Amino acid sequence: MSISTPIGLRLKNTLDAEYQHMQNTWFFKWQRIGGATPVEIEGFDGRMIRYAGVEFRGSAQTVYWSTIQRYAKKKVQELFDNLEQQLKQYPVEVRAQSISESESLIRHFINKIRKTAIENDRILRGNGHRFPSPCDKGSWVGAQDQDIENRSAQIRHIYYDIEVSRLVENIKSHVDFLPARQSDQILIAVGEMEKNPSKIKEFLKSIQTIAEGAASNVVATYIQEFLKPFLGP
Repeated sequence: MSISTPIGLRLKNTLDAEYQHMQNTWFFKWQRIGGATPVEIEGFDGRMIRYAGVEFRGSAQTVYWSTIQRYAKKKVQELFDNLEQQLKQYPVEVRAQSISESESLIRHFINKIRKTAIENDRILRGNGHRFPSPCDKGSWVGAQDQDIENRSAQIRHIYYDIEVSRLVENIKSHVDFLPARQSDQILIAVGEMEKNPSKIKEFLKSIQTIAEGAASNVVATYIQEFLKPFLGP
């Protein structure tokens, strides 16, 4: 998908750099555990894993898979926690697209990590000339597509759906105090906005324009001021 929101663009750059970092450090270090020099590998639980002169089998392979799954689960939580903090800084009409983009980027990133884990495992189980078939030994609890979708849905409900619902109810509760013409026009625009939430900014601008047509009305002025934070600069 194309990425267009500030949150999405920043996240894409962050995840591209994070994936490259994991490739060059964490996954690479596992290829050196058979050497005489001890290798320290991040355990993602506050501890370091240390190996030297061992083969990639038994406990070493078990640690590999449990650690990369721990990383994936923690990274999904961290990314969505950061998303929540960033959403608070943006108007409602930007949030839905930002959440959608973030969900897609996070899912893509975790799937890349998962595929890399499988391929690295296959290489480590080989002898340098012959390599066994790829095998995913992870259950990936907390980092599966459904986990990502569920967290995204929760965030969308809190930071978008509820806010839009409040916005609609606030507008509806004031239209009766407007001149009949503007009241009817705003109710039509609100109805269309509820049917097409992806076009919320377009409809809010329309409502603002309609309210401007009743500029001498106190409620019309209130609606204009009320809409400004949702429309952004």
